Amino acid sequence: EISEMYSPRIGRQIDPMSEVVVTVGAYQGIYWFLESFTEEGDEVIVFDPSFDAYITACYKTMATLVPVSLKITSDNRWEMDKEALAAAFNSRTKVIVLNTPHNPTSKVFTKDEMDFIADLSKQYNCLVLSDEVYERTVLPGNEHISMASLPGMWDRTVTTCSGGKLFG
Repeated sequence: EISEMYSPRIGRQIDPMSEVVVTVGAYQGIYWFLESFTEEGDEVIVFDPSFDAYITACYKTMATLVPVSLKITSDNRWEMDKEALAAAFNSRTKVIVLNTPHNPTSKVFTKDEMDFIADLSKQYNCLVLSDEVYERTVLPGNEHISMASLPGMWDRTVTTCSGGKLFG
């Protein structure tokens, strides 16, 4: 049922036996992902402010957290600083955590911002942990786009979702 629900959103058939993992909450999935794909000295980029689970998981896995601040515009919207994000990437970058809709700001990353993140992740050969637990709570005037649906991103994206947020 999970693959049937998400396949149309991603634009490809998801194999429920090899491409879906169910964990006891999204937090456990986040931790297991970082535990599996990072080691001491690797860097994990997160947007700040951020959900505290990313900080804790990086601490436990001994990866180095690299925060990139979201900026508030004059009309009180949260915006990604492309220059700051590009400057955060380097040869030690293993993962970028994308949380959209973003917790705690409710920011929904735009297609342009998603493409920019995708291009950087391909350029630096890093993975994207796309935390999409709030995918159904998008404020009017915004559109949720799954990172895994973008060209060339399926094989470098792990998406976390939450039954508690989705069905709770």
